[in-house]
Amino acid sequence: MRPLLVRGGRVIDPGEQPKYLNTPETRLYHKSRVLFGLAQGRERLREGHRAILVEGYLDVMRLHEHGFTEAVATCGTALTEEHLKLLERYVERVALVFDGDEAGVKAALRCAPLFLNRGVEARVVLLPDALDPDDFLRQRGRDAFAEALGEASPILEFLTFQLLQRNGNTLQGKEKTLEALVPVLSAVSKEAVRDVTVRYLADLVGVRPDSVIAMLAPRKAAGRGVAAVPEASFSLSEKQGRHQRRFLR
Repeated sequence: MRPLLVRGGRVIDPGEQPKYLNTPETRLYHKSRVLFGLAQGRERLREGHRAILVEGYLDVMRLHEHGFTEAVATCGTALTEEHLKLLERYVERVALVFDGDEAGVKAALRCAPLFLNRGVEARVVLLPDALDPDDFLRQRGRDAFAEALGEASPILEFLTFQLLQRNGNTLQGKEKTLEALVPVLSAVSKEAVRDVTVRYLADLVGVRPDSVIAMLAPRKAAGRGVAAVPEASFSLSEKQGRHQRRFLR
């Protein structure tokens, strides 16, 4: 059997874009079925029942260097159901590490339906000053990262409070927050899970469950479900995609 060569890299100059370049998909290499660092972290994942999901290779390597060997990353692609199926073999919980408020909210909005549908507990770690895990560990050390992990918020709680902070804890702000979260609820395929999530979300926002259900009704009538939420998190920009297609030519 011939080995399959796959390459990936990160820019050194922080001003250059895209941040990561990766081998494009091929007939043999399917990014949706690969998690970088999984092979090295299997034992720790089984023992701790938790994975730390980050964006890039250097993040994973830095985390492993500091003892967080349960860290894994997607290989320059969106988080998929296949990735979660891989993780489910080892863990019950996933800590999603985001570097920045705005990026974190967008990524969490995309990730949430996947986790809710799979029944995997997801918590969000938001690093300050838009630092990625590699930079954070080099500047602030292992203990500071462990503390950030300990303060991780459940993904719906994170989304609700971040959106309320942005929109304001007023009647109009709550309405905008719910409008942003309705696509997440619509993408939950299991009715029982959706019902529980509706009640939980209503309690977080401070409204009656009936109000959330009323906002869901038009989307259900229009048949808008899972496809209403973009594919999840850690995804490439169009510019990154163009660079990927040229990568290793």
